[in-house]
Amino acid sequence: MSEVVDARRATRSRLRWEFAAVALLMAIAAALRFYQLDQYPLGVHQDELSNMYDGYSIATTGADRFGTPHPAIVRAFGENDYRPAMYAWLAAVPMSLSGFSIIAGRLPAAILGIASLWFLYLLAKSAGGSTYGLLALLLGVLSPLHIQYSRVAHEGAMLPAFFAILILFLWYRGARTGFPLGSTALLGFVVGLSANAYQATKLTAFLFFLCIAVDMMRRQGKRGRAALLILAVTAFIGALPQIIVLASEQQHFFARAKVLSVHAGNPISYASQVLWNYWLNLAPRYLFIPRDYSDLTVARLLPPEVLFFYAGIFTLALLNFGRRPEPKWYIYPALAIVILPAALTTGNPNTLRASGMATLTPLVSAAGVIWLGRRFFSQPRLRRIYYLTSVALLVASAAAITWRYSRSVHFREAYFQNFLIQLDKAVGRRQKNFDAVLIENYGSERHLYTAAFAGMTPAQFQRAPKIIYSDGMDRFRRLGKYYFVWPSTLQKTADSVSHRDARILLVARRPLRGWNVVDSVAWQNEKAYLMVR
Repeated sequence: MSEVVDARRATRSRLRWEFAAVALLMAIAAALRFYQLDQYPLGVHQDELSNMYDGYSIATTGADRFGTPHPAIVRAFGENDYRPAMYAWLAAVPMSLSGFSIIAGRLPAAILGIASLWFLYLLAKSAGGSTYGLLALLLGVLSPLHIQYSRVAHEGAMLPAFFAILILFLWYRGARTGFPLGSTALLGFVVGLSANAYQATKLTAFLFFLCIAVDMMRRQGKRGRAALLILAVTAFIGALPQIIVLASEQQHFFARAKVLSVHAGNPISYASQVLWNYWLNLAPRYLFIPRDYSDLTVARLLPPEVLFFYAGIFTLALLNFGRRPEPKWYIYPALAIVILPAALTTGNPNTLRASGMATLTPLVSAAGVIWLGRRFFSQPRLRRIYYLTSVALLVASAAAITWRYSRSVHFREAYFQNFLIQLDKAVGRRQKNFDAVLIENYGSERHLYTAAFAGMTPAQFQRAPKIIYSDGMDRFRRLGKYYFVWPSTLQKTADSVSHRDARILLVARRPLRGWNVVDSVAWQNEKAYLMVR
């Protein structure tokens, strides 16, 4: 009897310890993902701003910034840049409560990041037990890629990663429980809904559906027909907005794919290029030795993870967790699926088009940690030391990367155009006193920063006269009272309007002759002047 009581006490003690560990890790995760969302990264990327401003527009007008009501896709920066509208709709929720702000725009990504970590833990624990679950959660919490993508409002960042782990969790749970109809309906709807997240998830949603259908029929045979029908119907319902776009706006549905797809002279060359692109997105130089800023990130995985990740890639198939179904039959296909959109397109390695890796690599690395522990440390005491040492290395490297990033203005701001935000806030404070504002066309998507930070509401954006030149991507020359002028013609344009009666504000990176400086904005090595005649 005493042995039974001792066993129960040990079980309760272990559960309390596990609960405390999960609570601590989730608290750390929340701190790393919610702290000063508008300062880390510093500024805002143009793709983020597009989602934010469309979310602001949906919240205040019910339409995107170009006036399309209740959009399923939005025109971002031109005919070749239509994107699914899911993130804009998510951003509309906090925008409707607090108005336009960078924090409100990034908040959905942070929430999705925390939710994805919870599903990561549940999946890993279900597949491999408590140790596997805690290791996967630790790696996800500390992942530089996951942290960064939880802090940016890009539709290709956390949304695909969230759907990848949620689909994998529901798929594995369905396989363990025999695909009950209710769970299968939820799984199908989530798979279909994921097609609305990002260009890449249109493909991954279809591939996940095929893999789940095959697994369902393999496990249940003819008995699985009803579940398969439920899966197909609910997936169709979830994907319906994009299916409607495919039927009615095929050119916009495939806009990005047509521009970015890999091309080759023959099938063998094509297959070789795709396989090479797979490798590029898994290569050590890319994942563990980042030299350059890449797709909104400054680091991908933790340096000590290099041993665990590649060990996990090869040994996940060998691990026996004593669970059925075996997790390898789900993690490997999911990893292959989320990398495929990057492999099929140009510009590899491409962090965004393979962003689903952010929630899947912890499963691989955690498997590597466990396999190495079982293989080389048979004694329980030595294995505990090994686990503690591994965790300490991971935590120390994460702390070092976080410290370096937080202390570096270069890494925090690279490509996030903080200077334009500060400049256009200054323009916004003065523009009401002028009939026209001439702005040097400097930076990326200059018109959108002016609209967002100079105080133009979405309703004003929709009504404003516009002059746009396009080669598939929009080049704004006019947006309401704002005129965007090339640097090479700025002095000539300024001279041509100097005789007019209109009150004109001129914004440029250097003083121009014949104009008086009334204000200036400087940040780092960038400076601009606000001038009047």
